Amino acid sequence: KGEFKINARMLVSQYVMLEATGYYRNEVTGANSNSELTLFAITDVNQRNIVNVNLLTHLEYERVVYLVTQKKMKVNAAKKQAQKEVFGLLDIDATDFSNSEDLNIAGSSSEDGALLAFSLLFQGDRTVAQLTELLTKIATDMEKDGTWDDAATKMTIAEWAADADSSGRLETIRNNVKAWGLSSMVPNFEQHVRHFWNTEYGLGDCTADSAGLVKAATAGKRKGSKTRYICKEMGELTGDYRWVVASDIEKDTYKWKDGTDGALKTGDVTGKKYVFDKLGSFSGTAGWRVAESIEQQYGGCVEALYDSIRTDKVYAYYYTCKKSTHTWVREVNYLIIDTQYWPDSTDGKVKWGDSIGVATPGTRICYVWDEAKEYNGWRTGNASDCNLGLLGCTAKRGGEMRKAASGRYYSCSNNNWTEITDDVYINTYLYRCTIDGEGDKVFKEGDLVYGIEKTKTRYACENEKWRATKTGEEQAGKACTAKLQGFILRDTLTCDANNWRQTIFYDYPVDKDWTNPDLTYGTLKDDRDGRVYKTIKINGITVMAENLKYVNEVDNPYLKGQSWCYQGDTTNCLKGGRYYTWTAAMNIDSKWQNGSPYAVDGLISIPHQGVCPTGWHIPTSSEWGALFNGVSASDQQAVGNVNERWYKATNASGFSALPAGYSGGYIGEYAFFWSTTENNYGYANTAVNVMCVDGSISFLHYKSNGHSVRCFQD
Repeated sequence: KGEFKINARMLVSQYVMLEATGYYRNEVTGANSNSELTLFAITDVNQRNIVNVNLLTHLEYERVVYLVTQKKMKVNAAKKQAQKEVFGLLDIDATDFSNSEDLNIAGSSSEDGALLAFSLLFQGDRTVAQLTELLTKIATDMEKDGTWDDAATKMTIAEWAADADSSGRLETIRNNVKAWGLSSMVPNFEQHVRHFWNTEYGLGDCTADSAGLVKAATAGKRKGSKTRYICKEMGELTGDYRWVVASDIEKDTYKWKDGTDGALKTGDVTGKKYVFDKLGSFSGTAGWRVAESIEQQYGGCVEALYDSIRTDKVYAYYYTCKKSTHTWVREVNYLIIDTQYWPDSTDGKVKWGDSIGVATPGTRICYVWDEAKEYNGWRTGNASDCNLGLLGCTAKRGGEMRKAASGRYYSCSNNNWTEITDDVYINTYLYRCTIDGEGDKVFKEGDLVYGIEKTKTRYACENEKWRATKTGEEQAGKACTAKLQGFILRDTLTCDANNWRQTIFYDYPVDKDWTNPDLTYGTLKDDRDGRVYKTIKINGITVMAENLKYVNEVDNPYLKGQSWCYQGDTTNCLKGGRYYTWTAAMNIDSKWQNGSPYAVDGLISIPHQGVCPTGWHIPTSSEWGALFNGVSASDQQAVGNVNERWYKATNASGFSALPAGYSGGYIGEYAFFWSTTENNYGYANTAVNVMCVDGSISFLHYKSNGHSVRCFQD
């Protein structure tokens, strides 16, 4: 819930400044955040022992500090002023609200709903990093004058709110919060969200008094557009009035008075034509309705015109104003005239009609025999049906592609032949690309097929569509697509950023075990963080069979900024351990990266525990040599990397070296481990497990490099 309980005793001041860092529930997505967020609060612990740290307390923080320290205001007064200013960012009147630290999205009051509205509007579709940046800018901007001067960003938030309201996302957000089960009900946050974007768009509040009112936005991305909003009472809840996007007829005919029956009028906004239907016989409701195309030419079909006939000069059709339907009905056309004595035929058969001068003077009409239910006989076709030397395009032949006598390709869709120049379509139209393909000519995501016309060229199935193959996919024999991101092919290729690359062990799952299943391993429990590592005895020396993962910058401040994960992803630390600089591995100040700590008595002793658990130490170069004396490189390495020499490794020793490389590169090629042995002020030795038959050798590396750590038992 974001609540923090405080048992404070014997404090110098009753006012406490809080900082909370962690993951939080994202109202918009319904899931937990994917990274941590830091929020601040100032509270009076004499008045409460439960404190909510939220976006409101965070944005008030800098402002309260400024008002108290610079303007000499009392804390409670400063907090009240800052709260009012922060809520004012989203046009919410917080005059009678409780303190921000007492509000809770799991509450039931209007002010709790205001907090929830505030949280989701600033969250929007932002990442945690983007949210942090926005909050920092706002807090900095408001610190001295209590105002936020970034009108553009405020409008962006209003536009997001308007889109979320019109698309139904507010209901999704309500369901997200409800699903968390924090309370029996979710507070009414929607009223605050709508009040905010309504205000920013210049619409004002939608109430019973303004029901039916149509307005244009005076600000935001809809300003100056043809979009209009109408104030309506929503059907699901009596008294729930909202601004919604008006339909064409609502905005075009707003404030129109009744016309004479059959009268035509042009819409005020879109320019569409409307007809006044006095009886409502056509639409079911008397009043203005959209005029049919024929009515736009002849006017509305009204009582005075019943049974009258009009001729369409373009297509030579005849129309009658029917009393039974209150609209113009096509009665006679050349389809009947030309085909009434023709015998039945087969689907797709084409034939020219005898009538001349119909669509264009001096030309005839092409007809197609169509077995579709709505035709089941001759129908008017397109000139292409008769001219291209193809069968007529019918529903039964929809999706077919044919090659005309000219050598060009045409596709049948919606009863019309369309020329196809797309090489991919021409070569794959007989194949079906699905997510989980199965069956004849049906292929799944990532499959490659040879072209129908270009039989030596292959095409890739991606997201239920065919495309040309990319570099490397022909050789791999499979396409790398967004849906196959992270897929490992034959233990050698990994699909990454829509392209194949060589697989590295970081591509495998966290629970992948690289140790030798035929050997018996010991265990080491690191009491500092509770992690358990496998250990192995080689040449009488007990050593960790996994790379060290420990990091605690509070208990070990020398690790701060001196240890990291591959690509900054903490999951990679679980797969291959952490990278440590030499000074971090030694657990000494980073200043010794350019100086010799051995010059200081007692700073480094042999054995040296460094960052290792109690009872374990960082090995010397000599200890590394003793460990691998007579053990070949392939017997040290674990199986499972694309590099041939790693891939064929036996790991007979059980050491299970993984090619983690170092912070500067060589990922998938080398394994570097720190030793305590120092070469000079800027360098230290590393025991390097390299791809050669000589086994482990020692290289010199900068102390600032990030390498893996294996601890030896004392």
